[in-house]
Formats: sequence, structure tokens, C-alpha cells
Amino acid sequence: MSRHFWLIRHAKSAWPSNVADMDRPLGERGHSDGQTMSKIFATYPHQPQLWITSDALRTQQTVELLNCDLKTPIQLNHTLYMATEFEVRGVLNAVDPEVSCVAITTHMPTIQRSANYFADERSRAKLPSKYSTLCMLCFEISCPWEALDFGMASVVNTFLPRDFRDKQQSL
Repeated sequence: MSRHFWLIRHAKSAWPSNVADMDRPLGERGHSDGQTMSKIFATYPHQPQLWITSDALRTQQTVELLNCDLKTPIQLNHTLYMATEFEVRGVLNAVDPEVSCVAITTHMPTIQRSANYFADERSRAKLPSKYSTLCMLCFEISCPWEALDFGMASVVNTFLPRDFRDKQQSL
């Protein structure tokens, strides 16, 4: 059975003074990009059955925007705030075998390191050179979650907000 997972970087955050990094909200562009990308995401065939996100405010707000039409169950996971690719692997290895698609929302450099870790050799060329805010990568695997490891995922698609900003008016 084929499985899919998403690695998603949070949308653009604001930088209010005297606010801890964990408590930074999304900025205006983050909200705008989130609304645009939620429409794109809702039409894509690989929809998550489970959403696991860092517990930072900006990742939670990103998931709220992307998940508004899907209503996928959400799990907060503090490990994803400053996770290594090995910790992300541990999160994915623990996904229920009945789940065929999961989304992980995290931060830089976690998303870049994780994408490079999971992508198989043929897929590495499909990875973006820059992991902008709200970068969304869809991967496919042919193994159980518990067996997922280095170089075992194919990049199916990459979505970057800048590719859709001009189309925002027509969505």
C-alpha cells in the first residue's frame, strides 16, 4: 500500500517585540498565503487523515488555515518545534498503520533537513533550493510508517506560495 506524507513549513510570521519565539503569530502575508494555499491544498488528491504540528503559535495558525475545509484531526507535538530529521522520522514511524496520509507542519531548518533526509536519490532534484514560508512538499512511500528511513520517499509535488500569488484573485 502506498502512503503519503506532507512536510509543510509554517506561513510567514510577524515579529512583534517582547513576544517569545513560540508565541509569534502569523503576519499579514502569512494569513493571505495561508488562505490561498488552503484552496490549492483542498483540491489536491492526497489529503491528510492526520495532522501533526509543532506547538508554536505560527504553526498552529498555519494548520488552522490549511485545514479549514478538511477538518483533519490535529495533534500538537512539541518535539517538532526544534526537531532534527531523526525526530521527524520518529514521529512518522509512530503513525498508526491505518493512516495512509499524514501532514507534518514545522519550521526551518527542520523541513529542509527532513526533506533531504527522506527524499530518494531520483527525487532530490525536485526539492526546492529555498524552503520559503508555507513551502509544502508531498512525498510517497511504499513501506509501512514504522519502516520509513533515509532515502525511502519519492517527492510527488512541491507547492510554494509565490507560484500562486498572481492567481490569488481568481481563486
